[in-house]
Parts: sequence; structure tokens; C-alpha cells
Amino acid sequence: MGVVRQNGRCVMNDQDKSKEQLIAELVELRQRVAGERATPELKAAAALFQVAPLGIHECDTEGRITFVNPSQVAITGYTADELVGTYVWDRLAPGPEKDSLPAYFKHLVLEQPAPTPFFAKNIRKSGEVFDVRIDWNYIRNVQGEVTGFVSVVCDITEGRRAEEESARNKAILQAAIESLPFDFFALGPDGRYILQNATSRSHWNEAIGKRPEELGLSEDTLALWLDNNRRAFAGEKVEGQVEFSVHGQSRFFHNVIAPIRDGEEVIGILGVNVDITDRRRAEQELQEANERLELRVLERIAELTTANERLQAEVQQRQQVEEELKAEQRALRRMLLASDHERQLITYELHDGVAQQLMGAIMHFQSQESGKGRKSKATDAYQDGMAALRQASLEIRSVMSRLRTPVLDMYGLTEAIGDLISQLRSAPGAPEIECRLDVNFKRLEPTLENALFRIAQEAMTNACRHSKSQQVHVTLTQKGDDVTLEVRDWGIGFDLEAVQENRFGLEGIRERSRILGGKLSIKTKPGGGTVVRVKFPVIEATDEA
Repeated sequence: MGVVRQNGRCVMNDQDKSKEQLIAELVELRQRVAGERATPELKAAAALFQVAPLGIHECDTEGRITFVNPSQVAITGYTADELVGTYVWDRLAPGPEKDSLPAYFKHLVLEQPAPTPFFAKNIRKSGEVFDVRIDWNYIRNVQGEVTGFVSVVCDITEGRRAEEESARNKAILQAAIESLPFDFFALGPDGRYILQNATSRSHWNEAIGKRPEELGLSEDTLALWLDNNRRAFAGEKVEGQVEFSVHGQSRFFHNVIAPIRDGEEVIGILGVNVDITDRRRAEQELQEANERLELRVLERIAELTTANERLQAEVQQRQQVEEELKAEQRALRRMLLASDHERQLITYELHDGVAQQLMGAIMHFQSQESGKGRKSKATDAYQDGMAALRQASLEIRSVMSRLRTPVLDMYGLTEAIGDLISQLRSAPGAPEIECRLDVNFKRLEPTLENALFRIAQEAMTNACRHSKSQQVHVTLTQKGDDVTLEVRDWGIGFDLEAVQENRFGLEGIRERSRILGGKLSIKTKPGGGTVVRVKFPVIEATDEA
């Protein structure tokens, strides 16, 4: 690393010879010039001291300066006349280095040890304090006696600042990693852990310096762990929901393992585990509870409808039965509305709770990124970790949509179906979804609007997740006073007669269609795809709805 001078300061240049080599050559030259056998050629070569890009000064055995070159003048801001005759420590900043330097000179003269680099803070004529490195060496006469010292001075202020800034950035990044509410870890090329945050230690104990085989994992967890690591070391990004045994308990994680690359070479892997156990269990319990409640309500409505059909023949009791039926239907409708309201409240709780916490973690992590554009070898893996957080946020949004989509409440059926399609398209491995919406109405009566959306949601979700079809077609059309919804796929189909009774989704489609006066058609067979088509009379919303 060579040295050039910029604004009176020494700056290292990687393309030139090393500073140590240049110092050695200058010191050797000065000693030869100072010798009694110096030739005119050597003395002429001493002119190099006048143009050397490093600060150089000479002093006697007592530390009194006898010579400075122009670079030293530029570094300090003092003239040569102001420097010559003063002691080398006169312009050091107060401190232990300045206090110890006179004694150090005596030690050099008496003991003549090999001098070592001296680091101190110097003061320019302007009053600015800066860091310097001083490399000493002896000047001897032909008898080998020490007659003084030659010193090479370099301003290392910028280097020190860069080191301090790097240390601060490293500390900030470490603090950010430690505060993350999910596992964050990295393995080196030998398969041993080189990074692990506090959340990871709480799940898997201390892992630094160890291999996965040394963490006491269960047999199934270790096998899955090693397979994911193997794939990542082979250059593959591994992502998905996994089940691990943590301290003897089964827990679910959203797991991301990504390679750390140096060019094309994989030099390690970076991992993130987000614990989704509680969320997953809550979602499952909530979904099952809502499906049971909805099915009971639909069954009750079906029973009342059947009773109404029988009572139509009983003319004498018709008026009384109709009034009772209307009252009961109003009560059941209030139950349905209450169920929808409960879904809405839960959606708001998810939005203001888990979703906001995930967004806060993303913003906190982003706030730790360096603003100067420097990149490290783990930058790509770091971005993958951020992508995993954003995916978790999308999953929360999907759960909220399944419970009660706000788009339906605010904008109506067509916008809600469009929003649902956008969500389904964003899922990994999603089929191609084509949609045609051709209706004249703006808003439907709320119960009918909600029923159509729930039928579309159930049918499209089943087609995307279970049919294995590469294409799904969705149409919502209005013809006269009727509106028709159709969801078609070309997937594996199923035996309609063999559907289990506890399939709440399919049963819900049937009951909603029946209670609201719709005509439902489900055509499917194994290997023949599936078509779900339902037609309802159009009942547009009123101002009171």
C-alpha cells in the first residue's frame, strides 16, 4: 500500500509499494547519507526527502527536531523554521503518549531496542487534533553510534474514523439481530454455526461453533434440518412451513434457508425461523368454530324453510305460521349478521395486533441497513430474510380476508372477487386465473352479496389448492333479473357422492344457495375437472341496507 499526499495528509494507494517498504527505503537512504562515507551521489539522492509523500523529520538523541521535509510541514501546518529546534513531543495532544515520550527517547539511546510504531494524537497549527503513526529508526555514524533518529509520520485520522464507524455499524447490526423476535442464524462453510441471535438460543440452546448434530435435536427434526442445510449449501433457497420439536414440544415455523455466496461459490448459509405455532392453532380453531356456527345456522334456516313448505297447505294457520317464520328468520338473520360482525372484529384484532407487529419488525430491521451503499457477502441472504417477513405479513392479510374481507363491505361484490383473485394468484405455485365480470348492479342486498362472495371464495380456494389444475376460470354475469356465478377448473375432480358429511365448505355452498332461493349446480368426476355454478335473483341494496 503506497502513500500519496492530498491536502497535506497521507493517503494510502493500494496500487503502489507498501508503506513499510517505502519507510525502510527512506530510512536506509538517510542513514547512508548521514554516514561519513556518503558519496556525492548518495547526497544527491537525499533530495528524495524533499519530495517524499510521507512526513519526515529528524531529531537528535534528546528528541530535538533538526530537519523536516515539505510533507511534514503540510501535515502539521507549521513552517520548517517553526518546527526545527522544538521537541518532537511539543505538538502532541496532552495525554499519556506525550508524557511518556521523553523517557522513551532515553530508553532508545541507552538500550537501542528495535523501535516499534508509535501512535498518538497530534495538533495542527490550526488547532485541529489528528491521529498519526510515527515510525522511528536510528541514525548512526560510521562507528555505529546513535547520533539521532529519523521518523516517518503519516496522518491516519481517516483510517481511524473508518475503523470506528465500522465498529459502530457492526455493534448496531448485532443489536438489531439480537432484538429480532424470530430465529436468525448462519453457518460457515464447514457447517458450523457462526451467528445465532437470542431468540434462536432460546429455542435451540447455544450453537456457536457447533454442528446441527451437536444440538441434541430429535431424530425427525435433525433429519429435516440437515436436508434443508444440504440443499442450501448446494445453492438452493429453501422456504416453507415446517414442524420441529423444540424442547420436546412440537412447534410450527415458517423456515427460510438461503446460500451466502462469494461470486459463484457458496461460503455459508443464512437462516430464519418464524414461530407460527400459536397463529396456526388459533386460525384452525377459529375456522372450525365459525364453520360449525355457520352450519348450525344454515341447518336451522333449512329446517324452518322445510316447515314453511309443509305449513303452506294448512290454510287456517297460514297467517300465524308466516308471522312466526318471518320473526324466526329475522332472528336467524341477526345471528348471521352477528357472526359476520364477530369475524370483522377478529379481522381488526389481527390487523391491529399481529400484522402491525410484523410490520414493525420489518421497519426496525430496515432501519439498521447502512445508508452508504456498502455491501457484504450476506446482503442477498439478508434480503431473503426480509422477503420472509413480508410473506408472513401477506399470510396475515390472507387470514383476515378469509374471516371478513373489508373490500366487500366498502366496495361490493365485484371488487371483493377481484381482490380475492389477486391474493390467490400471489400464492406459490398458484394456477393461472382468468376472470370475467359483467354485471349491471352496483351493490346487492348484504345477505345475498355476502352469500355470493362466500360461495366464490370457497369454490376458488378449493380449485386453487386441491384441483391441481393449471387454469381456473371465474365468471360473474347478469342476465335480466338473474346473476350467475361460475367457477371452473380442469383438475383432478372428485366423487360428489363420496364427499364426507363434515365438509363444511361444500355443505355451506349448498345451504346458502337453498335458503336464498338460488339454483346450484356442481358437476365433477374423478379426473374430469369441476364446475360450480349458482344462480340467484338480483336483489339490489336499498339505502337502508
